[in-house]
Amino acid sequence: MRRIQAAVGMTLFVDSVLYLALVPFLPHYAERFDLSKAEAGLVLAALPAAILVSALPVGVLAGRLGSRRVVIAGNIVFTAATIAFAFAPNLEVFVLARIAQGVANATCWGASLAWLTANAPADRRGAAVGSAMGLVAAGSIAGPALGALGGATSPEFAFSLVAVLGAAATALSLFAPAGRIEIALPAARRGIIAVLRHPLVIAGLAVSGMDAFGAAILNLLGPLQLGASGYSETGIALPILVGAAAGWVVARPAGRLTDRVGPLRVAVAGGLALLTLPVIAAVALSDAVIICTLIAIGPLFSVLSTTVYPFCSAGADQVGVPHGIANGAMNLAWAGGAMLGQVLGGALAERYGDEGAYMLGAGAICLLLVVTIGTGSRRSLALEP
Repeated sequence: MRRIQAAVGMTLFVDSVLYLALVPFLPHYAERFDLSKAEAGLVLAALPAAILVSALPVGVLAGRLGSRRVVIAGNIVFTAATIAFAFAPNLEVFVLARIAQGVANATCWGASLAWLTANAPADRRGAAVGSAMGLVAAGSIAGPALGALGGATSPEFAFSLVAVLGAAATALSLFAPAGRIEIALPAARRGIIAVLRHPLVIAGLAVSGMDAFGAAILNLLGPLQLGASGYSETGIALPILVGAAAGWVVARPAGRLTDRVGPLRVAVAGGLALLTLPVIAAVALSDAVIICTLIAIGPLFSVLSTTVYPFCSAGADQVGVPHGIANGAMNLAWAGGAMLGQVLGGALAERYGDEGAYMLGAGAICLLLVVTIGTGSRRSLALEP
């Protein structure tokens, strides 16, 4: 179990490093490729779009071939794509590398956490996922730090270091055991339909979607506004780094709290807190407010993420399918939320200003919070099959 936790943790760590290392460079790449806010949103959306297409196939492969094998393949793809991303000579290569990273991301969050939850006791999955989210938060600290390093040196150097970390994650996955083998999936279509109908899984998808949608808008428009105000990559990276540090602090306690009181209560509390961020940004749009929202995203991500996997794994156990299928559906919801947040956020900001885009984010979070409450309370939240 320790070696599995190390492999999964490193895989998640590297993915979160890449995700947040890019955010401080948004103004740099927008200027380099001459992108508007809407176009920058489309470029960012290439990654979640790839997740949207590959999430369920990755979940099915994890159920049929074993999560460990799929994680190893995903780490190899991640490393190669990040090298291409670092040295992309034009926008086309840059976008293709983002798409490949999206496929690797689907593997990271689907197969690796299925590998973890399949080998963790049912009544301690929240704690196991909380520990993993702690490494995600640690990666979120390292990501902005690498962004600041790239601002002082070059983006190519910063993302080459990320590729080195991807190679390390590949090595840990190769040396970790497969662990407990999940139930073979006799009919992928039937298993997917059963999972998508389960109330607990629907609740997990709603939490994942609202987290992704809100963060996508804030992480797109916030850095662009700060860049327009004259903030450097280091200045943009600093609040993200502080938020990631706060996420690292709260991740394990949030996991233990999820085991103690159930994922629904923790998800609702985190969702209500997330709802306030775009509302405040829309009402009092200023650089200081944007900095505060970028800080707050970090701990809220850790809190909400620790509830998603107990929801999804409990639903998968009750249906009788591998966790990778439920996690693939979760990736689908996250990718859809992230892609819509980035595309619609950028387009609405172009037409109606940042305030209109932030209010859209608040409305979407509110709707998904209602879905979470309605579905998450319909079944017993005991984590036994």
